[in-house]
Amino acid sequence: MSPEQELDLKLAEPERGEVIRLAVSYPGSPKNYTYAVIEAAGLWYLTGVDGGTGRSWDSLINWLKGKNATIVSLRQAASWEDIL
Repeated sequence: MSPEQELDLKLAEPERGEVIRLAVSYPGSPKNYTYAVIEAAGLWYLTGVDGGTGRSWDSLINWLKGKNATIVSLRQAASWEDIL
């Protein structure tokens, strides 16, 4: 994750109760991974193996940065159809 991308993400925290679709790539992997990220009670929960722990928005960004992830896309869901 570039410093510019990190700053953009930190400044773009979605509103409470939002659901977002996050696609990331990891070094050495030929594919992108897509997650749903859901806010509840001020914490963000990520689907997948590592998603059981709620994190603050900054902590979620730092976790992705620690995994050397590159954000491919981030979309807020306006309706459930937008998540698919």
